[in-house]
Amino acid sequence: MGRLIAGIIVGVIAAFAAIWAIEMVHHMLYPIPASVTLNDTAGLGEFTRTLPLASQLFIAFGWLVGSAVGGVVAARIARRDSAIFIVAGVVALAGLGNVLWLPHPLLLQIASVAAPALGALLARRLAGGRLAAQAPGTAEAQ
Repeated sequence: MGRLIAGIIVGVIAAFAAIWAIEMVHHMLYPIPASVTLNDTAGLGEFTRTLPLASQLFIAFGWLVGSAVGGVVAARIARRDSAIFIVAGVVALAGLGNVLWLPHPLLLQIASVAAPALGALLARRLAGGRLAAQAPGTAEAQ
């Protein structure tokens, strides 16, 4: 159980670090207008709602990659693929929270759940061959 908890915690940190890194590149390519501050939710919402398609895809890509990276890290530590889906769930919940906080285009509303889910499937495929096929509770799985 300790490996599972550690895997999830480190996986979530890795997921959000990957998302943050991709978001930093995104902000260099699509900067927030100088007139909008981070405390200006109306201005941020208008900026987010009117993002071009390429920008929206870039953001969704970040959510997918973050979920995949965090999932692989979690699975390697926990030695269970269930950790992948827990990390993806946390990323999806954060995405939903973001969508509820600021108005987002429909594509990003859908991607807030779909991208982490696809990232989890990718992580499962990447980590799947490395995960032990033991039943939970065996000495090797713990």
